[in-house]
Amino acid sequence: MIIKTVTVKLVTPAMIGGSEAGRCDDPPTLRPPAIRGMLRFWTRALAGDQPSDLESELWGSTDVGQGISILNAVRLPVARNHVIFVRGGFHDTEMCSPDDEESTISLRIPDERVLCPLRAVVWTWLHLGAVGRRSRRGYGSLLWVPCEKDDDLLRGWEKLDPARDLVSSDALAQYLKRGFAQMRSESRGNLIRVPDPRSDRSCSRWFQLKTLDQIFVGGRVPDQVINTDGGLDRLIHGLAWDFRSTNNIVRSQMGGSGGKRLASPIMWRLFPTPDRSYIPVMTWSPREDITRIPRQEKGPNGHVQPTGIYHYLHEKLGFQKSLANKDLG
Repeated sequence: MIIKTVTVKLVTPAMIGGSEAGRCDDPPTLRPPAIRGMLRFWTRALAGDQPSDLESELWGSTDVGQGISILNAVRLPVARNHVIFVRGGFHDTEMCSPDDEESTISLRIPDERVLCPLRAVVWTWLHLGAVGRRSRRGYGSLLWVPCEKDDDLLRGWEKLDPARDLVSSDALAQYLKRGFAQMRSESRGNLIRVPDPRSDRSCSRWFQLKTLDQIFVGGRVPDQVINTDGGLDRLIHGLAWDFRSTNNIVRSQMGGSGGKRLASPIMWRLFPTPDRSYIPVMTWSPREDITRIPRQEKGPNGHVQPTGIYHYLHEKLGFQKSLANKDLG
């Protein structure tokens, strides 16, 4: 039996539910089942066409018994009211407010043979994922804090150095590519499938992270945008989904069709820069046979017009090329 830890801190407001709807626990707490659920999600994303095999090896099943355990709840920063957009208007909701307090997640690992795929899953979650409600829109972004402890799960992984890796969009993109390259080197012969550096997008009925062409690093976002009430909702495309396209197929790709909201195929997280701005990272799961974000479409009058989602992602947020160096559209 092995005990490993990973250290994190919260860098954007997080909606962590409690026993009362719309309010955080007191004190705000990220519980082990929630952490385990997020790690299961990223395990399936990296598991290829047989997600149950890797998920069972890491987290257990009725056939193989208990897998890796999360040993502790994570205390989060104090909660206060933030404004979010809900059903046509802005409303107060309690969120954990980011600060510099560090938290440690402890994992009990029954077999050292699963350390390699576990490291890959945890590293991916901490760089592409988030926690809590609306985590696909940038809420609940966690920043990995490397440390030198002997039990650090990611010890030996290239450290995230904010003074080097978070000073610009290009520096962050290069850091992420180095991280995936290290994952590729370590994961040979394992069940895990590391995102391919090539640029062949593919579609799936569930979220799969197959290629670095699904990952984009955007331009800087000012601190004032993030920390204004409703700022993340105004920033991320989820605020007004009907502007994304007049084309139903494209709208379905972006997370809504026929007046319905679907789970967004775009996941966001934000990295804080040393000068108090933020860099967004977008992970995109192509579906509905759309392998690119169209630049133009036919409007209701039959005239060709720019798609709202391409203009927004490219022009406003600065998403241009993926980590595989392929254009957004």
